[in-house]
Amino acid sequence: MSRAAAVNLCVAATIALVLAADSVGSRAQQAALGVAVAAALLLLLRHADRDERAIVLWCVAVSSAAELFCTQVWHLYGYRFGNVPLYVPPGHGLLCLAALWTGRSAVFARHGRLIRAVILSLCLGWVALGLFAAPVPDVEGALYLVFFLPLVLKSPRSLEWCWTFVLASLVELGGTAFGTWEWSPVQPWLGVPCANPPSAAAGGYCVFTFGALLCLALQRRSRLFAASTSGTA
Repeated sequence: MSRAAAVNLCVAATIALVLAADSVGSRAQQAALGVAVAAALLLLLRHADRDERAIVLWCVAVSSAAELFCTQVWHLYGYRFGNVPLYVPPGHGLLCLAALWTGRSAVFARHGRLIRAVILSLCLGWVALGLFAAPVPDVEGALYLVFFLPLVLKSPRSLEWCWTFVLASLVELGGTAFGTWEWSPVQPWLGVPCANPPSAAAGGYCVFTFGALLCLALQRRSRLFAASTSGTA
């Protein structure tokens, strides 16, 4: 089994089992789910190279900060117990790793243009349905295109962003269907209506990996600066 297949199976199992279990479990059981997801991520990271591990760990850090801000400060959405479940940060790491490996897989290398076109069409179709066919227009969902479209259309990592969108969409549909979290019907601060989940909210997940790449670049630059400074001292 390829790395991409293994990590996608793990992500699929996590979405199906963890979100369903958390919808009826206690806080203690939720914490146990967090330990299980973290263990799965660490196991898969043993097969990642140094750069991939760094990107995933930075993604976990960036997404954790974003989750705390969005739930505890912005109140954009909320989890069942009002917290950020412990399985969420390593879950973002799993999505990141799956996107990294899948975007570089042989299948995506051969059929990249077609895959990109199909996923982008599905995204835009979902946004259009949310805006024009829903009882209440899903304005917030369309706003996530501001982040998603430039990454897909202008980045050499476009296939990774596309697969992030697919997996994150499954997460959003599963989590809201099971009731493990719920989006605010009106976005705080901007005051625009929102579906549960917003149509292109999965595009926002790409920002976590993008932020991880920026943090990694800054980390490397600071190390080079420190090395050059010590060399001239």
